[in-house]
Amino acid sequence: MNQKINCNAAKQISIISFLSSIGIGPVNVRGNSHWYLSPYRQEKTASFKVDAGKNSWFDFGEQRGGNLIDLGILIYRCNISQLLEILSGTGAAHRGKDNQKGLSLVAKQITKLTIIKTSELNHPVLLSYLKSRHINLEMARKYCAKVVYDFCGHTYYAIGFKSRSGGYELRSGIHKLSSSPKDIMLITNGSKSLKVYEGFMDFLSGLSMHPKDEQQFDYLVLNTTGFVNRAIPIISEYRISFLFLDQNAAGRMATEKINKNCINSIDASLFYSSKADLNDYWVSQFQ
Repeated sequence: MNQKINCNAAKQISIISFLSSIGIGPVNVRGNSHWYLSPYRQEKTASFKVDAGKNSWFDFGEQRGGNLIDLGILIYRCNISQLLEILSGTGAAHRGKDNQKGLSLVAKQITKLTIIKTSELNHPVLLSYLKSRHINLEMARKYCAKVVYDFCGHTYYAIGFKSRSGGYELRSGIHKLSSSPKDIMLITNGSKSLKVYEGFMDFLSGLSMHPKDEQQFDYLVLNTTGFVNRAIPIISEYRISFLFLDQNAAGRMATEKINKNCINSIDASLFYSSKADLNDYWVSQFQ
C-alpha cells in the first residue's frame, strides 16, 4: 500500500523534474533560472520561470507564483487533497535531484493521457499557434494531425506528431505532452544524408526554412535527448548527419555524445547558438 504524501513532502519535489516527467521542458536556461512557456495557459513568449535553487516558480504573465503544490493545482485543475492523492499514487516522496526515478513513476500516475481520436490538422486555433511559430502549414499538415485526448479527466486538442511506435508528441498553446509509447521518429526518403532534430517543432522549422530540401534528406526526430542511445546506431548508418539540437545543457550533451560515437555527424547548430533552439531562431528572423 502506498504511503500518502503530505504537503511538506510534496513541496520538496523538484519542480524542474516534475515538469520534465510530464513532458514539459524549458525554452531557455540561465544559471538557476529555467524559462518555460506557461504549462497551464497559452503564451508565445516564455514568461514562466523556475528558480532551481529555491525550487519555486513565478509566472510573469499573470504575476503569481509559488511551490509545486500551487503549480500542480493549476495544471491539473484540482484541489490540494486531490493533488496529494495523485502524487501519492506511486509513493514517490523523494527530494530534489534524487527524485528523477520517482518522478518517472509519478508521471505514469498523474499523466493519465488517453488519445481519443485523430483527424486532419485544420483547427483554426492550432493553425494560429503554428503561424505564431512561423511554421509552414502545408508541411505541418503533412506530418502532423489534430489529436483529441483526455488528460486527467479533461478533454483537449493539440498538434500531434506520431512516433515510430505509435505514441504522439502533443503541442498547443496550453500543453507540451506525450502519449505512450514515447519513441523517436525516422522519416526516410532514400537519402544517404540525415538531419537530426530534438523535437518536431524544430523539424517543422527546418522544413519551413528549406522546403526544397524535404526530399533530399532523411530526418530523425529524437522527441527527447533521453533517446540518444536509440538514435546513434541509426545515425551511424548515414554518410553524413547534421545535428540540430537544443542549446541547453541537455541538448549540448546529446550533441557531444553523438559526435563522440558517430564520425559522420556534424554539429549544425552553430548559427543559432545564441538561441534556445532552431524554432526560437526561426521565429527571431521575423521580429
